[in-house]
Amino acid sequence: MPEGYFPGQIRGAKEDPPYLVIEFGTPYDKLLEAFSCIKDRLPGKAKGFADLSVKEVAELTGLSRPEAALAKKREYDEAFLVEDSSFIPAIERAAAACGLKITRGGRFFHLTGDNDKGRAVRRLQALFVRTAGGPLRSIGLGDSQNDLPLLEAVDIPVLVQKPGGQYHSAVHVPRLIYAPGVGPAGWRAAVLELVGRSGG
Repeated sequence: MPEGYFPGQIRGAKEDPPYLVIEFGTPYDKLLEAFSCIKDRLPGKAKGFADLSVKEVAELTGLSRPEAALAKKREYDEAFLVEDSSFIPAIERAAAACGLKITRGGRFFHLTGDNDKGRAVRRLQALFVRTAGGPLRSIGLGDSQNDLPLLEAVDIPVLVQKPGGQYHSAVHVPRLIYAPGVGPAGWRAAVLELVGRSGG
């Protein structure tokens, strides 16, 4: 959060000028240590961003090389690929033994600590409510299974289409709105529609 964005003290925030940061995640070095143990148990079955070159990340994601270099600078999760998704249950068990968990994103699996997007959203909502002095309505948009906690935490959940125009079949929450478009275009269309409905 930009320093001074929310008035008053923010419990648990640390200074990282020009921002204040509330950390929910497990530090990256701890995740890499655990991921190394997981890979030792399942040799050759998983490969993380730390194992990939900038060129490989760029080719896998469609990012430019400078963007891929930034994508490799992880803080609280390790994105990874598996040789075959049938290995995921074994990887999940190995992660759980380390007190960690596996989530699935749009293109990659992710090794994280005991945190999720919903927990962060609820904390942010509380800060906005405190600042406004009353209740607010929140909108959340996502396209993948790892967005489910976020969508469950907001008043208006929106599911964006994945490449190819499909919606993620595992994402089900009450009052879910289906965005009419893929990726950023779907996100934009949904937000403009919701803002238009509110008269804002």
